[in-house]
Amino acid sequence: MKKKITLVSSGNGSITAAADLMLQGHDVLVYNLEENKDKMEFLEKDIVLVEGDKRTTLKIPYTTDPVEATRDAYMIMYPLPGYAIEYFAKELAPHTNEDTIVFFNAAASFGPLVYEKATGIRPKYSIESHTLTYATRVDKKSNEIHLHLRVKEVFAASPNCDLTEELVKKLQEFYPVIEPAQDLIHVFLLNANPETHTAGCLLNAGRIDYSQGEFYLYKEGITKSTLKVMRAVAKERREIAKAYGYELKGELESRLDNGYFEPTNKTFDNENDRLQYHFNYSPIFRNIKGPSSVGSRYFIEDIAIGLTNWEKLAKVRNIKTPTVTALIQLGEIIEQRDYRQMGEEMIPWELVTQCRIDF
Repeated sequence: MKKKITLVSSGNGSITAAADLMLQGHDVLVYNLEENKDKMEFLEKDIVLVEGDKRTTLKIPYTTDPVEATRDAYMIMYPLPGYAIEYFAKELAPHTNEDTIVFFNAAASFGPLVYEKATGIRPKYSIESHTLTYATRVDKKSNEIHLHLRVKEVFAASPNCDLTEELVKKLQEFYPVIEPAQDLIHVFLLNANPETHTAGCLLNAGRIDYSQGEFYLYKEGITKSTLKVMRAVAKERREIAKAYGYELKGELESRLDNGYFEPTNKTFDNENDRLQYHFNYSPIFRNIKGPSSVGSRYFIEDIAIGLTNWEKLAKVRNIKTPTVTALIQLGEIIEQRDYRQMGEEMIPWELVTQCRIDF
C-alpha cells in the first residue's frame, strides 16, 4: 500500500532513501529548512540512482514548508547526524501527527532523545537504527546517487521500549533486514563509527591537513599502527556493552554480516592483518573519500556524541576506558574544542538514564 514518507535534509542518506522508497512505490517528499533552500536546487533536475550496473532516472519532489512536509505523513525519516536533529525537529515536531512514525535512520546518536530535548515532545512511534540503511554518496555535480550497499543487518529500538517490536515490523515493510535491539543504549553501543573514525582520523590529522581533501580514511588511513588503537577502542566498547548486558559481535564478524566486508579466501598471519586487508580493500570502504578536514562530522559527531557518552556509560558501571579517554583528549587538543561539554549540550543525559529500569 502506497504511503507518504518525508525525508529530512538533502544529505546522502535522505536523497538515497527518497529514491529507493520512490522505486518501492511510495509518495516521497524531501524537506529542508528555508535557509537551506539553495541546497535543494539540484533536485530541480532529474537525478540518477546508480546501483551496480543499473541506472534509474527519477525526479524527487521537495519542500521547505513544514506543514506540507508533515501533512498525512506515514513516516518522517531523519537520516542525519545527531548534532543536526534539533534544527529540523523544532520546525517539524509541532506539525507532526501523533500516529506518524519518526525514524532516526543514521549512525545512532540517541536521536529520539535529542528530538525530545529540542521539542519537549516524545513521539509515540519514534525509533532509531544503529546505522544508516545504506552506504551511499550523492554527487550533486553529476546529479547521481551512488548506492554502494544496502546494509544487510540493522538493529533498531524505540525509547518506548514496549513498542520496539511493533515498530520494527512496520519498518520491515521498507527495510526487511531491520531487527529489534534491546533498547536505545544497546543501539547506541552498536554504532561502531566512533571507534573507526576517531582513531583513524586523529592519528592521521597531519595527513588530513596536508591532503586538502584528497584523503581516503579506509584505504590509506587504516594501517597496522592505527588499527591497534582502533581495536583497543573496540575492546573497551565491548566491555561497556557487556557491563550493561549486551553482547556485541567482533570487528570482523559484524562488518561481514552487515555487508561492509566481503568474504575472502586469502590467508593471514593474524587477525590484525585480516582486518587491515578488509578495511583497505573493501569495495564499499576503499573509495570513500574523506574526511576533508579535522572539523568534519568524523570528529564532531564521533567524539562529542560517541566517545564522550561511551565514557559516561563506562563510568556508571566502573569500566576503565583509557583509550577512549585518550582519544577525547587528543581530539580536544587538535580541534581546540571541549568535546565533553559539547556532548553534554547535545545529549540529554537525564533521558539516557531513563532508557533502562536498572540504569
